[in-house]
Amino acid sequence: MIISYLLILCSTVPIIIFLFGLMDHRHWKTLGRYFIAGGAVALVVFGIAAAMNLHYWQKYHFSFFPIWEEIKIMCWVTGGIFALIFIISALAGVLTNKSIASYASTLGKLTVVFGVFIGSMLMIFIFIMPAGEKYIYSSAIDRAKTSFEEMEKKAAPDDAVAAVLAESGQHCYGKSSSCRDDDYENLVFIKNMHDKEMLAQVEVAFFDRNDKVIETIKSGIIHLNPNEAVPLVTKEEVKHNSAWRRWTNRTDDRPYYIQYRYRFKER
Repeated sequence: MIISYLLILCSTVPIIIFLFGLMDHRHWKTLGRYFIAGGAVALVVFGIAAAMNLHYWQKYHFSFFPIWEEIKIMCWVTGGIFALIFIISALAGVLTNKSIASYASTLGKLTVVFGVFIGSMLMIFIFIMPAGEKYIYSSAIDRAKTSFEEMEKKAAPDDAVAAVLAESGQHCYGKSSSCRDDDYENLVFIKNMHDKEMLAQVEVAFFDRNDKVIETIKSGIIHLNPNEAVPLVTKEEVKHNSAWRRWTNRTDDRPYYIQYRYRFKER
């Protein structure tokens, strides 16, 4: 999560510069300097995020932006926050009995300030956070690939399907203490070890450090191309989450290893 933290932290710098500009606003030229400085920082931060998103799109085929359903939720949340702040500010202005000119000026400034803040939040959710999340998910893909390469060296001819636990973690943006109650998001990859297409069904058991079963899941019928490796995720995950936010399951305790069995039919 370090990459995500750094990107989010850097993306808040233009907002801070903008707020300082408003507090130090003596002349439009002074405010303009803050705008230029904030814009330059934003250009660098979003340029880095754009380069990362482009890299993950080319190498891992992740879409540049989250799916529309996620964007829509983010728009509703940020829009709701903005509307609430606007209404509270408007009511506060009415209750203070200010003149119409003073009231309109204050409300206009607050609208600009909170508009920039909410807009920046939306850009962070849509553009910045996915870049860090893609880093975590792509690292899991690379680990799975390395594990499968090692398994292929030791595999018997009748080993048709392999599975690996590529990622397990609490992917939250708070402090470590506030993440204690978060579920562990686990990602399992399965691979067709043969050179023929197949239909496979896999049952996976997740074990904790004391060798106790945390949870057992059973997949549906999965189509696998020759030597293809895919994440083991449900149709609901695919429907409601972007590719880098799809997990095999979520558990209260952290799984340390898996055991699996399967059945298959080659085509």
